[in-house]
Amino acid sequence: MSVAVGEPIQAPSPSCRIDIALAGALQQTCGVVEAMNRDRRCAIVLYDQGCGSIAAAIGLGLPQAFLSLMESSAAECFSASRESEFAVHADIAADPTCREVRDAALAQGLRSSWSLPVAGTSGSTIAVLTVFALVQTNPSPADLQAARTFATLIADTIERSRIDQAIRENLTRLELAHNIARLGYWERDVVRNRAVSFGRINDIVGQADAHQALDLNQLLAKVVPEDRHLLIEAGEDVAANRPHLREISFRIRQSDGEIRHVLAQRRGIRDESGRIVKIVGTIQDVTAQHRAAAELKASEERFRLMAEHTGQLIVDCDIERGEVNCAGAIREILGDAVGTAPKLPLDIWRKVVHPDDLAMVEQAIKRMLKGARISVACRILRFDGKVLDIEAIGSAVIDANGRATRVIGTLSDISDRRRAEAEGRRYLMQLAFLADAARKVNSVLSVADLLQTITQIARDLVGCHIAIGVVWPDEADRSELRSSSASEKYASLNSVALLAATLDESDESSRELKGAMRAPRTAMADEEASSESQIIASSGLLTVPLVTPAGRANGLIRVADKREGDFNPNDERVLGQLANLAAVGIENARLYGELEARVGQRTQELEHSNRELEAFSYSVSHDLRGPLRAISGFTGLLRERHFGTFDNDSQRYIERIEAGTQRMAALIDDLLELGRVTRLELKCEQVDLSSLAEAIVQRLRERSPQRAATFDIQPGLHVWADLRLLEIVLENLLDNAWKFTAGRSAADIVFGVCQMGADRAFLVRDNGVGFDPRYASNLFGVFQRLHATTEFPGTGVGLATVQRIVQRHGGRIWAEAEVDRGAVFYFTLAEEPR
Repeated sequence: MSVAVGEPIQAPSPSCRIDIALAGALQQTCGVVEAMNRDRRCAIVLYDQGCGSIAAAIGLGLPQAFLSLMESSAAECFSASRESEFAVHADIAADPTCREVRDAALAQGLRSSWSLPVAGTSGSTIAVLTVFALVQTNPSPADLQAARTFATLIADTIERSRIDQAIRENLTRLELAHNIARLGYWERDVVRNRAVSFGRINDIVGQADAHQALDLNQLLAKVVPEDRHLLIEAGEDVAANRPHLREISFRIRQSDGEIRHVLAQRRGIRDESGRIVKIVGTIQDVTAQHRAAAELKASEERFRLMAEHTGQLIVDCDIERGEVNCAGAIREILGDAVGTAPKLPLDIWRKVVHPDDLAMVEQAIKRMLKGARISVACRILRFDGKVLDIEAIGSAVIDANGRATRVIGTLSDISDRRRAEAEGRRYLMQLAFLADAARKVNSVLSVADLLQTITQIARDLVGCHIAIGVVWPDEADRSELRSSSASEKYASLNSVALLAATLDESDESSRELKGAMRAPRTAMADEEASSESQIIASSGLLTVPLVTPAGRANGLIRVADKREGDFNPNDERVLGQLANLAAVGIENARLYGELEARVGQRTQELEHSNRELEAFSYSVSHDLRGPLRAISGFTGLLRERHFGTFDNDSQRYIERIEAGTQRMAALIDDLLELGRVTRLELKCEQVDLSSLAEAIVQRLRERSPQRAATFDIQPGLHVWADLRLLEIVLENLLDNAWKFTAGRSAADIVFGVCQMGADRAFLVRDNGVGFDPRYASNLFGVFQRLHATTEFPGTGVGLATVQRIVQRHGGRIWAEAEVDRGAVFYFTLAEEPR
């Protein structure tokens, strides 16, 4: 912040801690200095008390730009006096320490200066007074004495300003604290009969002016009638010269009719004669606390009511009094004999805990009394003699001396949960059994064998004596299949009799079954006179349909005579899951049979196609090559005997015929190679790809020894593959890299390996002409070329052959490239080629 003459004084920023009044006073001081001598100019540099950096430069006869320069590090020559009494620059133009501000000072006509530090009460420098002269001179003793006088004046001004600022800040903090606490503070001078108040008094009492004297009569008019006597008694205490602190709680009705709860405190202050001369006090709005207390009481009542409906017994054990306060399900946990008594003796737990669990509970209580939170499951003996499984959860209240004074806890009846847990464990065992059954079902591919397997699994799964399975005919008019499994209890019944007795007449109606059907055990009047089907039916049945994922029922599973108890929903659930597995397995077995027949037929068709392909290959090899050799031979005779007699066009025709026959021969060879690698039986072995690549590179160098090329072949690359076919792959890829880098001054070809996700990918990279990546998908089609044959020779079959070989090895091949920036071909190979 800098202040110059003629400028309005702006409010300083929060960081510089200089208020407007201080800036104005210091500016007036500068004016007095300059008024004493017209050849003088004055500047005061203030320092921030907190960090010691320059906070502002203030002046009257100096321009804003120069004062801003005084605030920067460039004007350190004028603040050097912080380390000594005076800093004198008799000739600013010639003084080397003033070189950074020389031009600015001379532009204002400043020729010399003297600076003096201004010390605060703590002895630290709080400002620097600098006096500039418009003539080159040394300060006289009178000048120096005047500077000291003004420095003292400046120090007093700054200190007073800072004290006033601190007072204002403290008052602001006090006012803020009063507002946060919703607190009002008041003082009353008894002698002068004057009062002043601060904080939230006007909000609490409804007073329009917060600094207006509190009038007891006006306050009484706002207090509800039932509480007015409290304030009257407080006034009597003052009249009786009783200065002790007194706390009063009363209610005020505000102008909008709302009742507010107020807490007031006051104390009298005596003079030396013992007479009360001042009364100070506070008024606080405690409506929120009263509401919280009322809500707490209501919450406790709600808690009591909820405890009675949660089924839990809530206990509050007072260790010092030796009693237990109870709430909630007292009768449900302890029995009707205990009644509804809310208090019980502390040692009652020893009487109700089951003797076999007593030691465990004692150990848990010892841990709890040391501060641990416990959760223990045990049995208790109710007062009516019934044994109950409960879960006790508790914590102790520990005082400052580390001693437990109370115990808070809950007791919950977990008998149903224990039974459910036992059933859950049985269900988990059934699921594990079912998972094993799923593996067995997936391994059986015959429908008849699968049905027998499922029937045996069903009997073991639910623990019964009898299980049968039925698979109905489907659209293909397959015959109905039946299977049965029985324990030794029904050893006298053969399979046919067992099926007839268990299915009885329900087999036809079962086709309409949409879900599981249970029949409980029933008592029989005369078991000896009953039929086998009646005996089995009375032992309890559970039937579930076999429903395919498409929703079609293709059979059923029926179990009978459970070993223990009746069939329950859990049995129904797991048997239904087995039925789902069975339905899918039966459909898969049927499809597998159909697939085997189709595969056999397809194999015959494929063998026939292979024979035709071999015949075609033979035809290509002999029938097409014969005419091609004739064309090539006669064209060669024409060249030998008559080439010199032909005109230029005829000679060019002869050359084109020879080139075409050569290209046709190469194309026939490539097509034969493509067909051969498709039919060739794989003979896998350990293949050293690095050595294979080295051999191919050597042949390429011998073919074109004049070419400059660098080959980088990663060593130690081994795969399990067919050596003959992998040689074709590398030869095609490396030959392409060699071919498409022919136009480079130096070819750079790399063969190596990289990781592509979970796959190991081999790569061939070159710096050749590349290709447009938009056409990468066309690379591996037969006769597909991305360059003209006039640029790069080839048949367009090589990469198709490479793709066939890679696919036969269970891998894939792809390429990445940019035009004129080279290409990279990647391929992967499976660990075990197909």
